[in-house]
Amino acid sequence: MEKAKWSSAEVVIFGVAVFCLILALVVAPVFSPGIASAQWVPLGIGAFLAFEFVDVRRRRTSA
Repeated sequence: MEKAKWSSAEVVIFGVAVFCLILALVVAPVFSPGIASAQWVPLGIGAFLAFEFVDVRRRRTSA
C-alpha cells in the first residue's frame, strides 16, 4: 500500500497543533508557574487539533 502524501490542510493542522501544545506545555509554565488558566486555552486547542489531524488522516487513508 502506498503512503498518502500530506495535503496542505494536514500540514497546517499539524503545525498549529504542535505550536499550541508547545505553547501550553513549555512557554506558559515558564511565564506563569503553576497551573495557570492561560495554559489551558492553548492546551485545549492543541489537543482538539491533534485529534482533528488524526481523524482527517484516518478518513483520507481509508477512502
